[in-house]
Amino acid sequence: MRQICALLCSLLLLASNDQLLAQDPDNLFKESLEELMKQPVAKSLFDVKITTASLNEELSGKALAMTRVITAEQIRLRNYQSLRDVLMDLPDFKVDDINDENSFNTFITRGIVGQEKFVILLDGVRISSPTNERMPIAENYPVYFAKQIEIVYGSASALYGADAVAGVINIITKTSAKNFEVEFAPSMGNYNTYNGDLFLYKKIGKASLTLAGKYFQEQTPDLNERTTDDPVFDLSGYNTGTFNTVFGTITPTVPVSPTLEAPRKAYAVFGSLKMEDFQFNMFYNYLQHSSSIQVTPNNSIYNKDVLYGQGVLMSSINYTKKLRNLRLSSSLMGSIYEMDPRTNFRNVFVGMATGYKYALGNEIKLNQTVNWQINRNLNVVGGFTFEFFNSIPKTADLSDPINPRQGIQGTITGTDLPAEFFQVNYSNIGGFAQIQYAPNQVFSFTLGSRYDNNSRFGTTLNPRMGVVVQASKKLALRLMYGSSFLAPSPLRTFEHYGSFFSNDGGQTYQSFFWHLPNPDLKPIQAKNLDFGARYFITDAFSVSINSYYTWLTDLFNDKSDADHTNIYNGQFLGWNVDFIEVPVNEGQQQNYGGSLQLDYRKEMKNTKLNAYFIVSYVDGRVDVLGDGNKAEIELVAPWQIKTGIDFSYKSFSVSPRLVWVGEQRMNAFQADNPTKRQTLDGYALLNVSLRYQLYKKSGIFINVFNALNQKYRVSNFSGNKDNPSHAFFGAPQLPLRIQGGLQVNL
Repeated sequence: MRQICALLCSLLLLASNDQLLAQDPDNLFKESLEELMKQPVAKSLFDVKITTASLNEELSGKALAMTRVITAEQIRLRNYQSLRDVLMDLPDFKVDDINDENSFNTFITRGIVGQEKFVILLDGVRISSPTNERMPIAENYPVYFAKQIEIVYGSASALYGADAVAGVINIITKTSAKNFEVEFAPSMGNYNTYNGDLFLYKKIGKASLTLAGKYFQEQTPDLNERTTDDPVFDLSGYNTGTFNTVFGTITPTVPVSPTLEAPRKAYAVFGSLKMEDFQFNMFYNYLQHSSSIQVTPNNSIYNKDVLYGQGVLMSSINYTKKLRNLRLSSSLMGSIYEMDPRTNFRNVFVGMATGYKYALGNEIKLNQTVNWQINRNLNVVGGFTFEFFNSIPKTADLSDPINPRQGIQGTITGTDLPAEFFQVNYSNIGGFAQIQYAPNQVFSFTLGSRYDNNSRFGTTLNPRMGVVVQASKKLALRLMYGSSFLAPSPLRTFEHYGSFFSNDGGQTYQSFFWHLPNPDLKPIQAKNLDFGARYFITDAFSVSINSYYTWLTDLFNDKSDADHTNIYNGQFLGWNVDFIEVPVNEGQQQNYGGSLQLDYRKEMKNTKLNAYFIVSYVDGRVDVLGDGNKAEIELVAPWQIKTGIDFSYKSFSVSPRLVWVGEQRMNAFQADNPTKRQTLDGYALLNVSLRYQLYKKSGIFINVFNALNQKYRVSNFSGNKDNPSHAFFGAPQLPLRIQGGLQVNL
């Protein structure tokens, strides 16, 4: 740390001169933008103004980290409904839907599994769970009101702190040039799909008000149509009342509806009031899905009241002040994550009875950032953060739903034992500094680091450094090294689940299994080396190559308490448990890969064309036990191809996009080779969007999802073809769906 500080000070002294307080950063960026606009129009389309990659205004093509930007025009042409739709078309992302009963879907970024390993921001403020529960990313994160979406890949903890292991996604909201503007876009489709988006902007003197919202609902297509050829598919229990489960026949005490239903709904609301240097933001989202997804219907009940719901409420006050070459940004943010108290499971693990769940997480965050544009060549940004957290991690299965207004209390399902509710209070203090120095038009150097002190798991230090080289007008190179960390969330640390049974009418209890907390869980540490190059073959045609190598240590793994931590001595709540499992830090992982991307963008009088072709590769090895025995990494598809065209002519536009996923790896190992994962067939997914502009921004549109009507599956954690259990081997996906609507601008 001392060496880094000394180097920062040295660079400051070397670059400082008599113009220290004479430069205006807005003018400096304006000059850079004017230089860009002197280029041919097609070439200028490749670079847009961004801030997420370095917390400083820069052009996307000159960012140190691999960065992709999706503009409002691309969102409109492709009719993106959510952030999930956006990420599906980007390099190095694998999006697996309907494969996790807790989070609905799973995002795998450069071989790193889980959306809790990247941070989602809205205008620079976190809107993913404040205590980092893994949440669905679907219609609960709408993009209709986005000016652009900035996706930064790789380690970003040097700027953003905890959980920015795989990257950062920042949704930048749009405004309007009009004094008053309203946009709304209702649509509907098969399988009882209804969707609505709203955007309202109003200038009020020197202030402006933005309101936006989204509502979505669908009834998932009949499971019977997609899985009848599965060897473990059995619907007889919905008619007889007795289910043939992996644990034997079970007759639920609560009646089961014979109709299989797995509805999904989501909504989100955004509000922003800008008053000169102040901005007040509010964002709330919610998504509800079936808690039986990816589980076979004879091991979990598919009824509409068997659901999993969760949402986030964020509000913030931001103050930004420009003082010549200084930009001061202060913010106070409060965020609440809550699991819907109606959330429940009715599966084989609770005897097909109802087990309710609940969780709550709160954060209050004070953040101060200072951006100092010392001169044309040197920028310094730094700041500090104070964070205070309170959490009730996800509970055990409860007999009745929690009523938060009446206190957090309940009993373990199937017993009269009082459930244990863990209260977790902790804080974090962090500070960071970063220097960007460009001695000439060829080289741009970045050096920075962040220090965090967390009351639960101690201190972390995460540096970032690299260089961008503009080797010629056509060729740009970049090289970056960075480290990051995934904090052990209250969920991962304190989640507990299992069951008790009694053979004497509730006088005594015993258990076969419980997963219990480990308060001493530490962060996962990550180090990332990233290289990229972009070459313009012509002004309209570019080739990009990106590669990475990522080291992950102190992985989270579930192990026997008796053999590792010995926290519980074979008992929970005073009763004997045959096997107790706890999370521990053990093992390491190396991921490596890259992508090749071709882009062609051309604008003519009445025609616009944007075409892309991406080939992505990822692989790696994981040493789960830390004993040197390495296996394949899980849940990835080593090869992916993504290609698409946005074509518009006068009032008509069409955007076909193809996602080809090669052979997929499961989590389960092959029976005859403990280092090889079981595999699942790949698939080709074609999505098509069409639009016709009726008047200005108003128009009609059609979205076709899975246009080839492919019957395919994606990787899921519990599937095992050698030892079939409660889950499908591969999560069945949705068939052809068509959605049409109208966009109206007033």
